[in-house]
Amino acid sequence: MATAGEAATGTKAPKRKRAHKTLTIDEKVEILKDIGKKSYQVLADKYGVGVSTIADIKKKREKILCYKRKAVEMGCKRPARVMRLGRDEQLEEALFIWFRQKREEGIPLTGELQLFHH
Repeated sequence: MATAGEAATGTKAPKRKRAHKTLTIDEKVEILKDIGKKSYQVLADKYGVGVSTIADIKKKREKILCYKRKAVEMGCKRPARVMRLGRDEQLEEALFIWFRQKREEGIPLTGELQLFHH
């Protein structure tokens, strides 16, 4: 049924843009689990994003799962919203290996050491 404005002008009202939404890594992992079970449109509606966003998440599957795995290994408590990668991939990987080794040795990586992270 046409609205009053549509009836008067004979045109449809312009589509409203969807509000910007940034999904957490955990939400992206959930989407990856559901991709084979539900349609892209159902997932897009459920998470309030576009179908193209669901397709992009599928394309980035390996990066998302690797990022999530590293976050779990590092003991991150809050779900990240953005996958921020360092400029020097080799340095990041070396730092990650060092971090894991120190945690396995039981060395706490808190306090003053965190000051050098920024």
